[in-house]
Amino acid sequence: MARPERPRAQNQKSMQRLLEANGWTATVGGKHQVKMTKPGHRPITLPMNHGRDYPVGLAVAIMRQAGLRGRDE
Repeated sequence: MARPERPRAQNQKSMQRLLEANGWTATVGGKHQVKMTKPGHRPITLPMNHGRDYPVGLAVAIMRQAGLRGRDE
């Protein structure tokens, strides 16, 4: 049985580019945070994580909030 593909390592900048490519816009967040908004969706906060890649669970959760992954993936 094949394993599901692991998501590519993401950090704040790469996740922001991915969301912007899918219609999200960056608005004012906190000191080290970026808030992404899109009409009809709840805002998504992208934490800084000290310049390191996001843990897999956080990257999957952000993508799920943005509607880029299904619930069962």
